[in-house]
Amino acid sequence: MYINTINLLVKIFFLLLFTLISCFSSSLKSQPSISKKKLIILSIDGLPSYYFDKDSLFLGKIPNLLKLIEHSTFSKNVVTTVPSLTYPAHTSMITGVPPAVHGIYFNSPIDYDSNHKGDWYWFYEDIHVKTLLDFAKEFNLKVGSIYWPVTIGAELDYNLPQFWKNKTPYDAKFLRAMSYPPNFYKTLEKVTGLQVGEFTGDTEKIFFAIETWKTHKPDVLLIYTTDIDTIHHEKGVYSKEAEKA
Repeated sequence: MYINTINLLVKIFFLLLFTLISCFSSSLKSQPSISKKKLIILSIDGLPSYYFDKDSLFLGKIPNLLKLIEHSTFSKNVVTTVPSLTYPAHTSMITGVPPAVHGIYFNSPIDYDSNHKGDWYWFYEDIHVKTLLDFAKEFNLKVGSIYWPVTIGAELDYNLPQFWKNKTPYDAKFLRAMSYPPNFYKTLEKVTGLQVGEFTGDTEKIFFAIETWKTHKPDVLLIYTTDIDTIHHEKGVYSKEAEKA
């Protein structure tokens, strides 16, 4: 039943806000003065591509996304992973390979004896292949991530991984400790006056991301948002709550 519910949604829809990372070519090291383009990947978890159809009831509700599309790479031909779940799909987005290859097979590890107590695939070390982030670091690019799944322990310049324990403000203590550099979360918290976690929404994540972009100017920035997915699971894809979200 759970999988059937998931399959009603196009689980992952992502916007590339800037077009290419041309500096991934082998010529970069030999031409250090080459002009580098920057990349932002914004994932709006659970946003269906059919919201963008001409006869969609929601098309008039997303003017800002339509504006972003004008300055982005956009395609309705993207297909999700098997299984169509958040963590396998988001790992495929940054590796280019299916779950059977990258090793994030489900949201949670198989746990026959209940030893993991409901934990998810939090840790970057569980990914079996190199990611976009690894390649970026090899070329000395500055990389940041705001709440992207499966990134605890990733060696990024700026990293606030997705994690929760209680889905209460108590989780902020874990996120402060897990973020990198050590004062990254605290600084964003102080500057924005906000916190990020499963106990907050997408607005807080976006403000953290904007501040990271403005202050640190990363070459690659991943941003993961969750509100649409949560509402769709709880209320449905054409609900008033989904429209508001």
